[in-house]
Amino acid sequence: MPFQQLTTERTLIRRFRAEDVADLYAIRSDPTVAKFQSWEDINEEALRHFVQAMHEATPGTPGEWFQFAIALRTTGELIGDCGIHILAEDSRLGELGYTLGRRFQGQGLAYEAVAAILTYVFTTLNLHRIAAIVDVRNRSSVKLLERLGFRREGKTHQAFWNKGEWVDEYLYAMTGRRWAALAPIRAAAVQQHGRTKTQVVLLGTGTPNPDPERHGSAVAVVVQDNEHGKKRRSQAYLVDAGPGIVRRAADAATRGIDALAMPRLTRLFLTHHHSDHTAGLPDLMLLPWVLERNETLVIYGPVGTQAMVDHLLAAYAEDIRERREGLEPSNDQGYRVEVHEYEAGEIYRDDLVRVEAFR
Repeated sequence: MPFQQLTTERTLIRRFRAEDVADLYAIRSDPTVAKFQSWEDINEEALRHFVQAMHEATPGTPGEWFQFAIALRTTGELIGDCGIHILAEDSRLGELGYTLGRRFQGQGLAYEAVAAILTYVFTTLNLHRIAAIVDVRNRSSVKLLERLGFRREGKTHQAFWNKGEWVDEYLYAMTGRRWAALAPIRAAAVQQHGRTKTQVVLLGTGTPNPDPERHGSAVAVVVQDNEHGKKRRSQAYLVDAGPGIVRRAADAATRGIDALAMPRLTRLFLTHHHSDHTAGLPDLMLLPWVLERNETLVIYGPVGTQAMVDHLLAAYAEDIRERREGLEPSNDQGYRVEVHEYEAGEIYRDDLVRVEAFR
């Protein structure tokens, strides 16, 4: 059956139409959009021929590209396109490319549209594997591919000449089998869309210089799960542990931010090891435990975090022993620390958040 259209919650994926030329020209002539693309000298006449060719083309033809037009479902406005190239030598293999207008980036629209197109090419066109090649500087595109579940298979060094310079590129790929296996994760992501409320709490914005009006660097990202419109639970994700973090969190808890109550401080992400970002770590490890935290504190930090934690536990070993063996012993779990050292890439994921580290 000839391709007609696909729909997602917010997008319509269809064939190009003659009336798309003006919008397509506006998108492709934007220097920000074109920065990592190979096209140059865009003109409306060439795009008119392109649109006509795509209107008549058949997706899945070996040796040819087919560009899907991506439009807003509510207004029909063209917001970008996504191309699939089927290899002439093996029609089970393909390549993916996509472009989204600047006004529509950062809203999850590309994820919706590209995911629908991938489902189409793996199920209807029966492709085995799709590759995507992306400029290493194109962070937004890299994030999209990784969110979709593509695997990074390699990197080329100055192997492609684009806009006056040799560029490095990543190779990503997805197989039909992997795409099918990831279906439950995609379904959960759709179900979660719009269900959470996120609050950023600045627990400290100070510098290394002592300032009685400002505490050390620390931030809490508090995510509340409002499934079915009812308050279900909330979780605080702490970023850095400058001096005063525990006392500032306790103050925030008295102001109604329940996720920052002492027993619930269980997730910490360290960006680096400077003292103004870590001097509050001993407090975070021990004070919430004394105040009834009965879960392990889980820390994600750069290389060296495990050694730092080991030294702190050794330094406070006598204090920990006395609190565990005293007249009113503290629980045997809340002082424990689990460390995950990270480099670049995704470092944490649960049903509320996904955390990615960059170099």
